[in-house]
Amino acid sequence: MRQKLLLTTIICLILTFSLSIAALGCPKPVINEISPASGVTGDAVNVTINGSKIRKNAVVKLVSEGQPDIIASDINVVSKKEINCMFDLKGANVGKWDLVVANIGRFSKKPKPTTVENAFSVEYPAPTISSVNPAKGFNSHTRVPVVVFGTGFKDGASVKLVKDNKNVVEASNIRVVSETSLTCDLNLTNAGADTYDLTVTNADGKGFTLANGFSVLGAKKPTPAPAPEPKVNPNSLLKPIFFDYDSYSIRNDQLTTLKINLEVLKKNPKLYVVLGGHADERGTVKYNLVLSAKRAEALKKYLVQNGISSRRIILFAYGKLHPAKKGH
Repeated sequence: MRQKLLLTTIICLILTFSLSIAALGCPKPVINEISPASGVTGDAVNVTINGSKIRKNAVVKLVSEGQPDIIASDINVVSKKEINCMFDLKGANVGKWDLVVANIGRFSKKPKPTTVENAFSVEYPAPTISSVNPAKGFNSHTRVPVVVFGTGFKDGASVKLVKDNKNVVEASNIRVVSETSLTCDLNLTNAGADTYDLTVTNADGKGFTLANGFSVLGAKKPTPAPAPEPKVNPNSLLKPIFFDYDSYSIRNDQLTTLKINLEVLKKNPKLYVVLGGHADERGTVKYNLVLSAKRAEALKKYLVQNGISSRRIILFAYGKLHPAKKGH
């Protein structure tokens, strides 16, 4: 009886020792590095975890206080020093997450986890720019209001005009209207006339550059007003018409001068004209008055026939009392 009891005790001790060895044989993994150590919310990211003592049945997850755990999928334990897996970051909050890698006991099925705090970052996507309105402005303007359209704009974003990797203009009064549009003001007075890249950078340092996105134009030079034409008294443009002795027929050599007078009257429709007929000292006063009147009538007839209203023409006969030129 005593031998049976002793045998039973020995067997129990052996089983207890075996279970203890089995339990002790499942160590916690050692984690040295995760790469990449960040991903964009909404994306799926494949990572590689390096360390040691990683078991074939290891599990991986990301943990953040107050958030659902992100359980890794497609786990592939390459060796005791390396494990590959994928995190689906759809709906994941932006910020730091703890990395948890656990070996699972073969018999106990209990996890032996190792936690690396703040090992992984979930980030916003970088912004993009699709268009700018207006896409140009004059460098004489101290304030050019601009609207930038794109995606991923966040509060705290900055906007700059860049040339040859140098900041030329930093926007002011930036207002993020939504993730797809923002407004700002550009002071272009220190920018030379040229084409510039437009850059939007969020507070997390992620940015986007729209190459040749904005053009600065040279200051508009005022168009000088045309010099006023000197005022000319139209009466001074009218020339005398000469007749042969004792005749009121218009001479051929006077037609050119007469046409010039006609054009002056047409260009000055408000101008009235006094046609004064003259004669020389030869002949009687009465005869010369009639002759000078006929000369004036001959000129009036020509002007009326060529489009000048008779109401604009006043006739006057001077006769021999006021000859155009004394001494015939």
